[in-house]
Amino acid sequence: MTRLTLLVPDLFWPDRADSRPMAGLRLPALERVLGRGTHALVSTGQWQWLLGAFGAEPAHPAGLAAASVRGLGSLPDEHGWLRADPVHLQARGTDLFLSRPAPGDLAWHEAEGLLATLNAFFAPEGLRLEAPRPDAWLIRLPAPVALDTVPTPAAHGRSVAPLLPAGPQARVWRRRLNEAQMLLHEHPVNEAREQAGRLPINSLWIWGGAVEPQARAAPAARLLGGDDVLRGLALRAGMAVEDLPARWQGATQATWVQWEQAREAAHQGDVAGWQEALRRLDQDWLAPALAQLRSRKLHALQVAGFGARTGLVAALSSGSSRHFWRRPMSLAAAASALPQ
Repeated sequence: MTRLTLLVPDLFWPDRADSRPMAGLRLPALERVLGRGTHALVSTGQWQWLLGAFGAEPAHPAGLAAASVRGLGSLPDEHGWLRADPVHLQARGTDLFLSRPAPGDLAWHEAEGLLATLNAFFAPEGLRLEAPRPDAWLIRLPAPVALDTVPTPAAHGRSVAPLLPAGPQARVWRRRLNEAQMLLHEHPVNEAREQAGRLPINSLWIWGGAVEPQARAAPAARLLGGDDVLRGLALRAGMAVEDLPARWQGATQATWVQWEQAREAAHQGDVAGWQEALRRLDQDWLAPALAQLRSRKLHALQVAGFGARTGLVAALSSGSSRHFWRRPMSLAAAASALPQ
């Protein structure tokens, strides 16, 4: 059976209290999927949903950092891994809000300069940061750590106070974060960035701390696009992983697609960019998929959309796509049904 699953982080505007970004937003194809399809509400967030879709054991999201190692092109083996991503913390009143660098914003020479300072300081503790990509930093652990953490994509744009590492080993890692912040505060790389009008990299954000999850099921034959974590889970499950094309062109096998453009705009607080990303999703992916569903070239279509902490999965079959008496549902109406 040919199935298409579209995974859309930040399909719903992250601030549940602000309904303005969704008011009046017309997405005809998505509205048909929402109106004619069956719904399953997701109260555990996208990370747990992803792990469940892959039948991953253990299902704790701490293993997602190790999954991202595979997605970045390395083998995690049996080591525990922490992500220690470079981020910017900005003070707003008494709170600190986290921003991760935009794609391509942190250059290799900048990352190497920052890492050299951090590694020299933390070497006596047996810690070394590695960078398979300038904006993705890792720490290989001799053993898993007892931490409860929040992945960088989920922390982006939020106050960090309630998101800081917790658990039995939180004190030592919070101390290390404070030390890293002091090292980065007046680093020459950051002085140069500020002089150029760019945000400094003034902190690390740690998440993960476990071994790679064991994927027991492949939810599809291939993945198009995908962030580090999803690509790692897909590769572990034996799925083919390919770059994201410009639009849906059809398939002869079950396919997953991750559409991240809405997430990037939402994390920047860019309402117009977020709306435009969803319009492109609607026109270039959902509209042609619905046409193939009606002609039975596609047997099933699923949209898994998430907001800040919850989500909704809408599923439509080739038969139910013809239920014209079911009225379209707006994105705003679907958002009102999400779990609190």
